[in-house]
This record gives sequence, structure tokens and C-alpha cells, in this order.
Amino acid sequence: MQRRSGENNLKMLGLKSLYADERGDAKRIVLIVVLVLVLVAAVVFLLFPDLISPPTSEPAKPVKSTIQRKVVKLPKKPAAKPAESKPAAKAGVEDKAVAAKPAAKKKAAEAKAVKTKAAAVAAEKKAAVKPKQAPKPAAKPAAKPAPPTPAVSAPEGPYTVTAGAYLMSSSVTEADKSVKQLGYTPYHSTVKRDIEVTRLKEGTYSEAEARARVVQYQREFTKEAFVMKEAAGWTVYLGSYVGLDRARVYADQLYAQGLRLTEVKAVVPMSLTLVRFGDFPDQSAAEKAVAKAKAAGLDAYVSKVK
Repeated sequence: MQRRSGENNLKMLGLKSLYADERGDAKRIVLIVVLVLVLVAAVVFLLFPDLISPPTSEPAKPVKSTIQRKVVKLPKKPAAKPAESKPAAKAGVEDKAVAAKPAAKKKAAEAKAVKTKAAAVAAEKKAAVKPKQAPKPAAKPAAKPAPPTPAVSAPEGPYTVTAGAYLMSSSVTEADKSVKQLGYTPYHSTVKRDIEVTRLKEGTYSEAEARARVVQYQREFTKEAFVMKEAAGWTVYLGSYVGLDRARVYADQLYAQGLRLTEVKAVVPMSLTLVRFGDFPDQSAAEKAVAKAKAAGLDAYVSKVK
């Protein structure tokens, strides 16, 4: 019996110690939880102070007014006239009349400005519609004496010098200028000669197509394009030249633009202008003048007067 009671006492003591250990563990757990909560609160306080203390409200900024004040200039009041000794009853009426005068003057000035502007607009419209006057003819300059024209008649001497035979009037003018620089008067005469020309042939077509091509070539390349009726049909040419060199230079230019041309020789009777000068008693004197003319660039030779 004593042994059993001793065992029971031991069991009771073990239970008490176990209970005491469990109570100690619970206290430790509670203490740890409290510490964790304190740490969390501190971290929150440091990182998010606004969550604990409410933000201080800033004073409201004054709102700027966007309304712009327009300054209206009032008409200057006329200087007050010295008061005259008038009855008191009339003084009030005169004051009202004086106050009304500036407004009336302002209205009158505005009405006058409107009328002036309307008159200016009407004048502009009238000037635009009014037909322009024909410009007065300019004063004619004093008539200059006409330059002396070269004599058409042949020289009288037994010998003369022919400066050249020319087809173009511009060439005749240049020859006349050279002759005058030599100190002689040029004479002109017209002769007909068969001249060999070089024509630039483009092709032979029907009449309608040939004429259409000529119109196109005259518009795009040269006004000297023409069409001629031949045995094979209607032939289109892009020019006819007295000098072979000129014909080939122009043919090369058209070749660069895509046109293939063929040289065709032809003999055509033409009127040429002979430029002559001087009356020389013998051939020797005429030969000396020929030498001077050739030095001036003229294709000169001695001619015997018939």
C-alpha cells in the first residue's frame, strides 16, 4: 500500500511539473507575439507615418482671377467755363446741356468717320469699274536719216571686185559691212544659179500621215520641216541646207534626239545676191583690192565689167 501511494505521489509530482512547463511555454509564446507586434508597429510608424498621423492640410492657394478688366477711356470733359451770374433756375438746365455736349460730339465724329469710310469704298469700286483710258501715244522720236542703201547698178570701170554671192540676207549685210570698212561702196545685183543642196529625209508616207508628221516635227524640232510629193509617195524632210557641213551638224543633233535621217542631194535654182565694189582701170589694181578683201574674210575675186 505504501508503495502504491508512493507511485501516486510521484505521478502527481510529474503532472505538476509538466503543467508548470506548459504554463511557462505559453507565457513565452505570448511574450514573443507581443514583441513581434511591437516591432511591426514600429516599422509601420517609420515607413508609413501618414497612416498613424493624418496629413496636415495645406492652406488653400488663392485663385487667380482670369477676368481682364477693360479700361474705357472717357472723353475729356471740356474745361468748365466761368460761371456767369444767371438765375438759379437756368443753372441746372445749362449743366445738363454741357454734360450732353461731349456725347453728342462723339456720336457726330463716329457718324462722320462711317460716312468717310463708305465714300472711300464707293470711290474704290467706281475706280475699279471705270474703264482705263487708252495711254497717250508716246512722242515719236525725231526721224533719223536712213542709211545709204547699196547701189543696184553695176560699176562703171572696166574691172571690179566681186566680194561674194550670198543666199541669206544676213550674209549680205555682213559683206556690206566689210566692204565699207575697206573704204568702198558695195553694189548689189541678183543672179539665178543652180545650187546643190542637202536635204535631210525622215521618211515616205501617205499624204495624211506625212502632213501630220510635219506638223509634229515643226512643233518639236524645227520650223524648216516640209513635205514633198514624189513618185514613191509623200516624203518628209527636216530641212534643206546649201552647205553640207551645216546639214550634217543639224543631222547629228536630231540623231541625239532619236531621229534617223538620210542625206539627199538635190540641185535647186536659187536667186543669189552678188556684192561688188570698186571701179578699177586695170586688172592689177583690182587684184590689189582683192587681196585686201580676202584679208578681211571675203571670198573675193576680180570681175570684168561688161
